[in-house]
Amino acid sequence: MDAMTLYRFGRGAYLRGWHRLAKSIDRANYALTRCVLPSSCAIGQGTRLAYGGLVVVVHAGARVGERCLLGQAITIGAKEAFVGRKRNLAPRIGDDVYIASGAKVLGDIEIGSNSVIGANSVVLQSFPPYSVIVGAPARVVGTTEPGYKAIRSNADGG
Repeated sequence: MDAMTLYRFGRGAYLRGWHRLAKSIDRANYALTRCVLPSSCAIGQGTRLAYGGLVVVVHAGARVGERCLLGQAITIGAKEAFVGRKRNLAPRIGDDVYIASGAKVLGDIEIGSNSVIGANSVVLQSFPPYSVIVGAPARVVGTTEPGYKAIRSNADGG
């Protein structure tokens, strides 16, 4: 059983209002895979974790689109930590986005669909669709080709 499968079970429980069961699945997921994928975060269908989600941390309020590929040792989280009633705002990732190993995507930002975030980048601001994003702090260095997909099948030529 991999981290994404456990997340899907937990997410199903969470959406049905079975929050205690979802939290238990979240804990089991962390214990078994060392991956933090809270059932409350929204991860789209077809999204995959490279290397089984090794050291992947996703904020409880984050949204990740469909068919994304998340590299190992990435963080998708809040920029500031608030304790109490103030809500931490987390990133929103579009569809078909590849986030390479070690990247950090932080804060109340949006990453447009069909984008690539380079290894070890620190993303603190929003970027439009079809962006190639690298660096610390991150900046756009190019664009992806029309029809870019983060996950390609052999039928797609990938």
